[in-house]
This record gives sequence, C-alpha cells and structure tokens, in this order.
Amino acid sequence: MRHALILTDATARLVQDDIDLAIRYGELPDSEMVARLLHPGRRVVCVAPALAARVGLPAVPRDLAMLPTLVLTAGDGAPQEWRYHEDGKRHSLRLQGAWHSNDGEILRRWAVAGHGYAYKSLLDIGDDLRAGRLQTVLDDYFDDSGPLNLLYRRSRFQPPRVALLADFLLQQFAVLQA
Repeated sequence: MRHALILTDATARLVQDDIDLAIRYGELPDSEMVARLLHPGRRVVCVAPALAARVGLPAVPRDLAMLPTLVLTAGDGAPQEWRYHEDGKRHSLRLQGAWHSNDGEILRRWAVAGHGYAYKSLLDIGDDLRAGRLQTVLDDYFDDSGPLNLLYRRSRFQPPRVALLADFLLQQFAVLQA
C-alpha cells in the first residue's frame, strides 16, 4: 500500500489533486467540503525582544512600514495582508519587508532570529512567547481571527484512514483548547 504525506503552504485543490484531507488557516470560502474547526486561532504581530530593543516598537500599525518586517507570500508572490482594527474600522497593511517566504515556519524562525516583525498565528508562536523568544506588539489593534480548519470531501465512501486521522486531529487540538 502506498502512502504519501504532502506538506506545503500552497493551496491544494482537494478533489482535482485527489487529496484526502487538508489543514488550512483562515476564513474558508463556501465549498462542498466538510470543514471542522481545529482551533479558533488569532493573528498577532510579534518580534524578538532584542530586535524591538534595537529598532523600537511601533506605536500604531502604520509604523510597521518603517520597521523590518517578515512577509508571508502566496503562491503567486502576493504579500499577505496584515489585518487590524482602528477607530472601530477594519484596515489592512500590505508590507513590502526585506524578508519574504511562502512558508510560515520559516517566517517564525526568522522572527525568533531577530530579522523582523512578523504577522503570525498565536498557535504557531505560543511556545516562543512562553519562552520569551518572541513578544507581541500592537495587541489592541491586531485581533483578527485566524481559525485552523480540517477539510475533507463529503462522501459516504470515505476511507477509514481519513475518518481515523480526522478524529485523531480533533482530539489533539481539543487538548490545546482545554
């Protein structure tokens, strides 16, 4: 029996690419897929304390444009929007940053190494925050939801391995929320 585990930040087309299940961050478009919430998530701006001490802290989100930033890019190279609230309105920044990657884990490592401010899910950086490797900034502005969802095709012929993996993941993430 052949098994394959594909890890990528690229958005797979589950049906066309014959993918059994996917884990995706963010709000999901309407779909024929079954979506199960793994973690409600929240996105924040974070930085290594040493870098914050060296270059300063932003007072408002627009200040980030003048600071070193780490930018997640999509498959087409488009930079991720950093969404925030100010004066009761929703805004977003598209920062250019000197450091770009299409891999969120690489951005986390660069942030820990002190290369710039990053826009990350609390789920991704929780250990770094607890250990003091990163700190959050502008928390009153950046409170955007970043849910983590499990997606799979709706089918009465779903292979047992898919149901078992989905149940396992739901149990593991339930422990994180407890």
